[in-house]
Amino acid sequence: MSLIDTKLLIDAMAYYESIGYKPVASPMLVDKDVVEITLPKGNMAREHLGKYYVGSAEQSFYQLIKNGFNPNGSYMMITPCERDEIIDETHFGIFLKVELVSTVKSCAEICNDVDYFYSKKGFSSEVITIGNSFDIEIGGIEVGSFGERVYKGNKIAFGTGLALPRITQAIKRATNE
Repeated sequence: MSLIDTKLLIDAMAYYESIGYKPVASPMLVDKDVVEITLPKGNMAREHLGKYYVGSAEQSFYQLIKNGFNPNGSYMMITPCERDEIIDETHFGIFLKVELVSTVKSCAEICNDVDYFYSKKGFSSEVITIGNSFDIEIGGIEVGSFGERVYKGNKIAFGTGLALPRITQAIKRATNE
């Protein structure tokens, strides 16, 4: 079942805020040049009145910077994410995600923060190293990706704090195996 677990979402946001991630309002629609920063080659973003739905709040963060936001620290955003992907059991056309971004932490540190949250919740997660980036898996399902890039002179580390409903699917799979 594909559940949006509100309690888990609230717990995650409270935890991340308690360790220094500042909540920031983020746009769910961004400029074309911004959405293209992270859009995989061959994929398309869905347009809405001259803007584009985000595939991740990482794009929202870049739009904030483009609009004049001067980042200095660690931030947490929540957005619906729309992606041009092949739809299957764990890939939806739209989902909800808490994104963590930072100008002061590395993607490895963000990944550790998320992995620690999962361990506090009793989830058995595995960190996978992929070159200079990381994924976290639960029950064999990727529940978060972490990386770094430079945008307008700012080194930005980013990663998935929580993706719904994928996390609930992963937990279900891990507890049923």
